[in-house]
Amino acid sequence: MRIRGGGEQPESWPLLVLALLAWSLSGAAVQAAPDESGPMERVVYHVNYDDPERQEFALYSIQNHLRAVGVAQMDVKVVVHGRGVGLLQRAVDDYNVQAMILNLRHQGVVFKVCAATLERKELDRETDLFEVDKEDIVPNGVMALARLQAAGYQYIKP
Repeated sequence: MRIRGGGEQPESWPLLVLALLAWSLSGAAVQAAPDESGPMERVVYHVNYDDPERQEFALYSIQNHLRAVGVAQMDVKVVVHGRGVGLLQRAVDDYNVQAMILNLRHQGVVFKVCAATLERKELDRETDLFEVDKEDIVPNGVMALARLQAAGYQYIKP
């Protein structure tokens, strides 16, 4: 597990691991859905707002959706652009948000980040954002949303 934003692991690192474990054991972890024989659900979550409570609610909503349907039956993308990149900026130093993002990624959730937003805000994906790799960057967030919807993804804006 790689944590960006600091170099050495913080002294609170064990607390992050315990928080992630507690969150998993509390029912937030993925559980098999009662009927996993249905069709694959393809959804795209849209985050373009800079309200930390609403952003964390979006992460909880995604986790609840995965738990309700079952990870094996879901293909989930999260498109982050505009003010929404604040979520990934805040996560650099917020170990609770890091734990939520890592847990979702572990379950196959893919985060897509708008290159146009990064350029406009002069942000570097490697140093200013948490867990954003080169392949996570899309040229334009709105275009990515439109293309995913055209490909059959259901749009959700929590």
